[in-house]
This record gives sequence, structure tokens and C-alpha cells, in this order.
Amino acid sequence: MTTAIHTELVMSALATAAQVAMSHHGQKHERAMFELRAGALTEITDALITRRVDAVKDGFKLVLDEYAAQARHFMTQQARFSDAQLGASDPLLRIELNQRIKDIDMELGRIRTDAHLLYAQMTEVILLIGGVDLGFGADLAGPLALPPARMRADL
Repeated sequence: MTTAIHTELVMSALATAAQVAMSHHGQKHERAMFELRAGALTEITDALITRRVDAVKDGFKLVLDEYAAQARHFMTQQARFSDAQLGASDPLLRIELNQRIKDIDMELGRIRTDAHLLYAQMTEVILLIGGVDLGFGADLAGPLALPPARMRADL
């Protein structure tokens, strides 16, 4: 009889140990699944933010490209009128060409001022939505006289 009770106690202890082990394994599994889901959500959120930032930067880049195209057009005209002014012997033609150059210079100044203000606002928007790479207008710095690209969000 003691053997039967002893066997029953051992079997009960083994069953309890198995339940504890299964419960512990279940908790590990649940924890692993939670960490997996949390990691996936973090990666998805980061990807969505990155895509949103990239889409916004692409849109901003298109706008700046238009400003740069206008600036290049006026720069080409300015160079053409400057060359014509240097080659002109008629004083009235030189005065007229000089006035055109000044008008073009003023228009270039307006384009560059608008582009600079727009770039500053675009930079703020990109920072607000989580972007950090602000070099989206770096290739347009020449014709638009944009400030050097800032690559860190804390600047």
C-alpha cells in the first residue's frame, strides 16, 4: 500500500512538474511571439515612416528641380546677354543688354530666394515626419544657391 501511495505521489509530482514545464514553455512561447510581433510592428512602422519621408523628399525634390530649371534658363540667358554686351560696339545696345542682365539678375535673385525659403520649410517638414537625411537638394545647390546639405537632424 505504501508503494501504491508512493507511486501515486510520484505520478502526481511528475504530472505537476509536466504542467509547470508546459506552462513555462507556453510562457516562453508567448513571450517569444510577443517579441516577434513587437519587432515586426517596429520594423513596419520604421518602413512606413521611411517610405513617407522618401515620398515627401521626392516630391520636394521635384519642386526644387523646377526652380533649378528656371534658374539655369535665366543663367544661360544672362551668359548670352553678357557675351553680347562684351561684343557690342553700339553704346545704346550695350545699355539695353546691361539692363536685360540686371533684370535677369533680379529674377534669378527672386528664384533663389524663393527656393531657399522653400528648402528651409521642406527641411522642417522632413524633420517633423522623422527624416534625418536632408541632402535631398544637394545637387541643386549651385543653380539655386542653396545652403550646404545638413545631414543630421540636430542641426
